[in-house]
Amino acid sequence: MNRRMVIVIGGGFAGIAAAVALTKAGHAVRLVEARGRLGGRAATLIDRTTGEPVDNGQHVLFGCYRETLALVDDLGRRDALTVQPALHVPFIGPDGVRRDLRCADLPAPFNLAAGLMRWSALDMRDRAAAVRLALAVRLGRGLPRPDETVDDWLARMGQTRRIRGWLWDPLAIAALNEPPGSAAAEMFTPVLRELLTGGRRSASLALPRVPLGELYAEPAQRYLAARGSSVHLGRPARVTVDRGRLIVRAGDARWPARAVIAAVPWHTFGALFEPAVPEALASIAASAAAMRPVPIVTVNIWYDRPVLDMPFVGLVGRTAQWVFDRAALVGRASSHVSVI
Repeated sequence: MNRRMVIVIGGGFAGIAAAVALTKAGHAVRLVEARGRLGGRAATLIDRTTGEPVDNGQHVLFGCYRETLALVDDLGRRDALTVQPALHVPFIGPDGVRRDLRCADLPAPFNLAAGLMRWSALDMRDRAAAVRLALAVRLGRGLPRPDETVDDWLARMGQTRRIRGWLWDPLAIAALNEPPGSAAAEMFTPVLRELLTGGRRSASLALPRVPLGELYAEPAQRYLAARGSSVHLGRPARVTVDRGRLIVRAGDARWPARAVIAAVPWHTFGALFEPAVPEALASIAASAAAMRPVPIVTVNIWYDRPVLDMPFVGLVGRTAQWVFDRAALVGRASSHVSVI
């Protein structure tokens, strides 16, 4: 096989996914990462006080994350995920009362419809509004306008205040990392479509039973090494276009490449190139530089005993998006809870 050398710059989740896919397709890959570890923001850090691993990044997956789950399969780590047979999300409302959304083990969208029909957080008007929205999304009706926010679109689609507060708003924040009043509805409807039109497990939650480093980063490094690709850590990279040829410099190394994939944070894209961004990429670099971050804050709390009877306690009020108890998954005596 004629193995073409491809260099992937950036060892976060996107870089790992690209390197694994290219290696699987038969290419020789160099994965170059400026930090001393892979994983990027989907990483495991060690808490200085307790010495326990703490995850930063995507704690919870949906069954409709097909490409992510396919990557986990390629890395041989599907056994490290617990996948719900059907969606079950406990909610704790502002009044402190727990009301579980428990869907049926049925094909989509009947699984979600059955769950909504018996969810005690809603009345019949709320349920009817949710079903109307679900049908519209499945049939491609009432599509968002280009300038419409999630708030505006949900209002236009006749969604009640209660169903928005209990379901659509938290889902929009979790999926888009922006408040519904500013998030683009055009980005939200594909998420709903995946949940409503996928397979039986599309809306189910998949929870890692191991730290994220053991789910993605470490298996990826082993996967690449076993198939003739390589990982280079602690090497900030720069790209030069020399008479039509791509040259990547990383420390003392200088590598020609048939192709380069930049899987770096948007704000560092322009700085990859020396002496300057190629003219063909100038507009992309300018657009990337104009982007602004929307941070996610995670608070980790340790208890001296288990505090939850299940690994996922769902949504709490309107401030805590997800509460996740790893102790309930891995069977530890102490309870480590992440509030995002």
